Amino acid sequence: LVSILERRIALGPESHEELAALQFRLGRELELHLDDKEKAVEIYREVLTALPEHEGARTSLEGLLDDDAVGLTAAEILEPVYEERGDWESLVRALTVLALGQSDAARQHELSTKIAEIYGTRIGDARKSFDALLSAFESSPDQVETLGRLEMLAVEQDRFEELVTRISNLAGK
Repeated sequence: LVSILERRIALGPESHEELAALQFRLGRELELHLDDKEKAVEIYREVLTALPEHEGARTSLEGLLDDDAVGLTAAEILEPVYEERGDWESLVRALTVLALGQSDAARQHELSTKIAEIYGTRIGDARKSFDALLSAFESSPDQVETLGRLEMLAVEQDRFEELVTRISNLAGK
């Protein structure tokens, strides 16, 4: 079936929708029957690039977010899709996968700060915003601006004692 789909794609389908449908079927075959998740993810990327609203490709990538081999790539692909759709909860999930997979502290800080902003301004969950900002601070404790924002949130949420404890623990490392 894979070779048939590849030949059909090579022949040039009549529309973007038909091409996306064929590519999606190819991606599913690669993912589910040939266990070639890396190639499947790249095909899903192509589908979403051509048709960002393609629900099958989006759903397939969401199912791979927790996969150690391809989760980061899936999250990178889904991030702009979620931003465009205004799907804030899903965006937070993708950003969390990206943040947890980062070895670069500056990038981890950037992603955690973005998560905090989304929780605070888009979702309206001040508690989760504080937690994400605290995670950002722990990844880069030299960020004075982040500490200032944390202090303000801690006072607003009556969590100042918790903040002091976490900073003390961080200083003790």
